Amino acid sequence: MAMNSEPSGTDEDIPGGERAIDIFILCKDARDSQQLIGQLSPAGYRITLFSDSTDLLDSLRAGKPNLLICDTSGPEQDGYEICREIKTDVDLWKVPVLLITGVASLGDLLIVLDSNADNFIARPYDPQYLLSLVDMMFNYPVEKPDPDKI
Repeated sequence: MAMNSEPSGTDEDIPGGERAIDIFILCKDARDSQQLIGQLSPAGYRITLFSDSTDLLDSLRAGKPNLLICDTSGPEQDGYEICREIKTDVDLWKVPVLLITGVASLGDLLIVLDSNADNFIARPYDPQYLLSLVDMMFNYPVEKPDPDKI
């Protein structure tokens, strides 16, 4: 698969003359993965699914997607750590990151904010809201994280 060096489309066109939009998803739960693919693929996004954070980081270094979605709502919540790692990396910080969380308390929210994600959505969520949030994230540039705040 051809990946781009900046999160701004790929070299491959899709029908209608538009650019293909690549979304990487880190999700360890097969049911949740299929649900996300089912919600995003019909909207024309090209999805690459990862269940292992090491594979994800290797792929990110090979070519950046237009968006990374990390599902942190499972028992293994390494999506937060991956997000922190990406946002402190000199080459990867431009990749927009959306966290899917199970935020249920103020403490949970603080963990989300500490990860420096560009946005988040809490389960359970409305599929239409997810799509509108994803669309919105393509219209706003990613801000460089302030090292003093990380």
